[in-house]
Amino acid sequence: MTDKPSPFPESSPPPPEPARSPAHLSTDTVLIPVPPNLVMEIEKMLQLMNKYRASDLLIKVGAQPAFRVAGKLRPLDLKPLAPDDVGKIIRRLLTPEQQDTLAAKGDVDFAMSLPGVARFRINCFRQRGSYSLAIRRVNMDIPD
Repeated sequence: MTDKPSPFPESSPPPPEPARSPAHLSTDTVLIPVPPNLVMEIEKMLQLMNKYRASDLLIKVGAQPAFRVAGKLRPLDLKPLAPDDVGKIIRRLLTPEQQDTLAAKGDVDFAMSLPGVARFRINCFRQRGSYSLAIRRVNMDIPD
């Protein structure tokens, strides 16, 4: 195994100005309360998705992480993410092979499960020079 540098920064310049939500996405201005160090604990963020019945978790540089609840984006009560915050989440979720695929191709899709919580489909991708994640919660129970 070679010691090559990770393409996912551990420290970087400050993030760009927060991105504005596209007009077709409805954003709720009420923040979802979360512990201040939640970014470092992605598993807890995924557990909160289940608690709030969020269908999606959107993570990108320069913006607060946001849940999609009942079709509306609800930002988490966290500071906008820096490149190293998103890099830490990526390194926590992806295997070294998946990290290599992401660096080479610009995106990677995979699924993961948190026992007793839910399954998740995850898309990590590079856009506008930084990495983002779109995480979809998959119900474990099939509705009637």
